[in-house]
Amino acid sequence: MISPGDAVVPAARRRLIALTAVVATVLLVLAARAVRQAGPGGDARLTFAFVVGERVRVAPSYHWAREATGTVAPAPSDQVARVPGWNGHVRRVPAATSLLTHIWVAFDSAQHDASGNGPFAGGEIDAAYLERVDVPQAARRALARPDR
Repeated sequence: MISPGDAVVPAARRRLIALTAVVATVLLVLAARAVRQAGPGGDARLTFAFVVGERVRVAPSYHWAREATGTVAPAPSDQVARVPGWNGHVRRVPAATSLLTHIWVAFDSAQHDASGNGPFAGGEIDAAYLERVDVPQAARRALARPDR
């Protein structure tokens, strides 16, 4: 026989799951806004952490690999040996007034650099010029809203 308390548990569990999803979404948006910085040209771009395996696209305004798609990957060992500062797939590069975050991207199709050298199977791209490919449109709009 079912007691009245048995029906409460599944309803409470459903509410808890829904609440957890809402909290996770809010935390993601807040984290993204907390690390927002002005990108090139003064436009705000998200620079919070990209993770290995994430699909990305290079902005059309970047100086090379324009609009190339690829996957965030650890920098190859020869690159790590040749260029200091790599920590997995991330390298922090000193700039005039800040540190830039560069991400290693394994391209879907090999790319030539701005000088025509290449083709290169992967390369380091300034995170301010990367866009997540598989992020749902509603989440992308929410993350891109200016701070209020």
